[in-house]
Amino acid sequence: MKQALSLLVLFGALLILEACPAHYAVFTWSPGASYPASVVYHVYRSQLPATGFVMVATEPLSTPNYGDTSVVSGQTYYYRVTAYDTSSARESLPSPTVSTVIP
Repeated sequence: MKQALSLLVLFGALLILEACPAHYAVFTWSPGASYPASVVYHVYRSQLPATGFVMVATEPLSTPNYGDTSVVSGQTYYYRVTAYDTSSARESLPSPTVSTVIP
């Protein structure tokens, strides 16, 4: 079963979260415009819908994907993403939370 949800984060990037049959969560995104090279994405994960988020990855705009392989089959995970400008040390507000159950 695949679940795809769109999120808008700072700078207007489109993020897709899919539950994959190989027991991992995959994120892909397609930035909607040109962004400074200093911007990266921070991926946060929790097992609770509103609290307990921990950063699990930092991904550059030039590599618009992330695979979370440290998940457990049968568990529900919640994800948020922020955009972070390394030149100004500013981080966006988090994206809306999305969830997936790992098969």
